[in-house]
Amino acid sequence: MGPTASGKSRLSMALAERLPVEIISVDSALIYRGMDIGTAKPSAEELAKVPHHLIDILDPSESYSAADFVEDVHRLVAEIFERGRLPMLVGGTMMYFNALQKGMAQLPSADEALRAEIHQAWLEDAQAVHDRLKAVDPEAAERIHPNDPQRLVRALEVYEMTGRPLTELQKEGQGAGLTAFKLVKVALLPEDRGQLHQQIEERFHAMLNDGFLKEAETVFSQPGYTVTCRRYAVSVIARLGCFSNKPTIMKPLWKRALSPLDSSPNGRLPGCAKRRIYTSSTLTTQILTKVWRRF
Repeated sequence: MGPTASGKSRLSMALAERLPVEIISVDSALIYRGMDIGTAKPSAEELAKVPHHLIDILDPSESYSAADFVEDVHRLVAEIFERGRLPMLVGGTMMYFNALQKGMAQLPSADEALRAEIHQAWLEDAQAVHDRLKAVDPEAAERIHPNDPQRLVRALEVYEMTGRPLTELQKEGQGAGLTAFKLVKVALLPEDRGQLHQQIEERFHAMLNDGFLKEAETVFSQPGYTVTCRRYAVSVIARLGCFSNKPTIMKPLWKRALSPLDSSPNGRLPGCAKRRIYTSSTLTTQILTKVWRRF
C-alpha cells in the first residue's frame, strides 16, 4: 500500500519476477472497465505477464462496495493458495484495506433511488443535508464534512433504510476482523514529498498525452453515467491535475465532471474534510489551482 505514484505497481511486478504471486488489486477505480488511463491501470502486457484480479470487473454504471471487496478477496485468496501461489494485495484504497483487516458491519446494499434523492438534496443545500445527519447520527456528522457527499449520502441512506444510525451499526461490526488468513503489510512511504509530487506531475502529463481527456469524455457520455464516473474525474484531477503547471487544460473536464455544481455560489466541490480546495475567484473559469492532498 502507499500513496499515488509511490511505486506500488512497479514493486509488485518486480516481486512477481521472483515469486509465484497473483496480484489482487485494492483500488476502487481499477475495478471499472473503460477507466484505464486516468487510473494508471496495468498495461495489457503486464496483465498478461502476471495474473491480476479485481480489475475490469464492472461497468461504470454498476456499484461496488467495501463489503463486496472483502467477500471477493476471501474467495480469491483461497483460490490462489489452492493453485500453490501467493496472493499479493496491491493498491491504495485504504477503506478497502481497513474493511478487510478490521471487519465491518452488515450494512444494507445501496438503494439507488434513495441515494439519488439524498444526493440531489445535497446538491441543493449541503449544509441542510449535513444537519439532517447531525440530528440522527451526531457522531457520523462530526467526522463527515458537509462537502463529502459520498460518505454523507451513505450515512443518511443507511439510517433511512434501517432506522438506526450508521455509527451504531458500524460499532456492532467492529472486532470481527480478519481470521481466514494473515496479512503481511508493506507500506511505501516516500521520504521526499517534493520528489513524489514531481513524479505525480510527470504521470499526469503522460496521461494527458495518452488521451486521458478523451477517455473521461467517453466515460461521461455512457448511458449509465453515475456518481461513480464523477468521483473518477474528481479523484484523478485532485490527485494528479493539481500538480500540473498548466491547470487550464483541465477546465473542460472540470466543467463536465462537476456539473451541476458549476453554478454553486461558493464553488462547492466534493472531497474529504481534510482536503482543502481552492478555485479561482471567478467561477466561470472553473480552474483548479491547488489541492491539499490527503495523504
